[in-house]
Amino acid sequence: MKIYLMTFLLGLCGCSTLITSHESPEVPRLKRESEEAELINAEKFLALARFEEARVLFRDFQWRHPQSVFFHSARMGEAQALEGMGR
Repeated sequence: MKIYLMTFLLGLCGCSTLITSHESPEVPRLKRESEEAELINAEKFLALARFEEARVLFRDFQWRHPQSVFFHSARMGEAQALEGMGR
């Protein structure tokens, strides 16, 4: 009985390692930089008064990155583009 209990406890401890991500610390940094670059590109279109293209880029960002820390920045950018278009 003790062997079964010990095996069960070891199995539970091992399961927690399966849940954690094995990504290198480099991956989140690269993902963040990539998302930031996308927003900077969309903001360039906004600054050039190309509002429809900026709106599309901001909307596309929101669709592809709903969990991003930059999600609300993209929503704000889309609102600014809509305002620029007079909507």
